[in-house]
Amino acid sequence: MWYSKAFSGRLPAGEYDAIPCNGNVYLTGDIHCRMLSIVGNLTTSRNDRSDNTTVNTQYLYVDGRYAVPRTLCRQALFYSSSAFSGALIASDSVEIRDGFVGRGLLQARNIKISGNCFFNGAMKSDPADEARPNPLLAMHTMFDSARFPSEAGAKPGGDISCATLLVDGLITFSNIRCNDLSIRFQGRNSGDSVIGRNISITRKERNMITGALLSSWDSDYSYFRVKDDIRGSFIDLEYVYARTVIGDDITIGPGCRVETVRYRHNLNIDDSAWVGRFEPLE
Repeated sequence: MWYSKAFSGRLPAGEYDAIPCNGNVYLTGDIHCRMLSIVGNLTTSRNDRSDNTTVNTQYLYVDGRYAVPRTLCRQALFYSSSAFSGALIASDSVEIRDGFVGRGLLQARNIKISGNCFFNGAMKSDPADEARPNPLLAMHTMFDSARFPSEAGAKPGGDISCATLLVDGLITFSNIRCNDLSIRFQGRNSGDSVIGRNISITRKERNMITGALLSSWDSDYSYFRVKDDIRGSFIDLEYVYARTVIGDDITIGPGCRVETVRYRHNLNIDDSAWVGRFEPLE
């Protein structure tokens, strides 16, 4: 079925070609379609814990609020200031634009976030079989600014699991697991643990005017705090506060404060960094 004009109201379960939605739309059952676009709000009519309504579509476009328990798609695009809740699995890509607010699970081969977003849950690649890694399922994630918090009293969320993670801006998370991690941060960043292979966490260059103003108010204005451990093979850090750093080749750069460093091959410590103790790994 094809809707030639924007649909609103209660949408029956069924198979469709394209569904343009405008206003408030309520799903009464599972939907299969080629394209689903929303300008407004799309939710399910049940909206309870036993709800397992599924949307299966090739292309999903959201400009508003999208709350569906389970979504399977090829590509998804969330426009500025959109909201999402549920579990979404994309075989190809998910793009998120400025002002996005979400919770639940976002899983795709590629995820791109442009601007600021707030996400409570997990973003990760397709299910990985570590014994038989498939490079086609590697997720490459790029953030301008993102927050991945944990709800008070709930099981820690905000985990990021992917092949490559590139961050340019501000990020708050629980745990990061990836092969290659490159973070150029600004502001105050925090998380619980970082585990990877190649890890680079450095501070962005400050603007000569605003940086001078900020430093006069707060000399500690921009740092990256890791509550527990940073573990990897090759680790390069600047302005990072961590309890323990463990790796093969480690560079503790300017502004770092680390309680314990354990290294296997090489260790370099900048004169301005503070390390409580360091010891070679056997």
